[in-house]
Amino acid sequence: FLNQSALLMKTGASAFISFQLHDPARENDTKITKSGAVTHFAYTHEEITGFLKKANLGEVSSLDAIGYSSKSGFECPYVFYRCIKI
Repeated sequence: FLNQSALLMKTGASAFISFQLHDPARENDTKITKSGAVTHFAYTHEEITGFLKKANLGEVSSLDAIGYSSKSGFECPYVFYRCIKI
């Protein structure tokens, strides 16, 4: 999806993208989570950097934040990126 979206962008165009963040140093953090019947995949900063590079997107800025907290108290980290088409 990221590569296809980038193909439609003109050089210099901006994109705002978010990913569920996987932090191996965080206790009980997993790469795959479920919300009801929906499976979510989390990625490390290094994996995301690779995705952006492959799609010819340059990182302008990023912000790590809690995307949501579940009813059980699990805080799900996300990273939000502003990118430009290179």
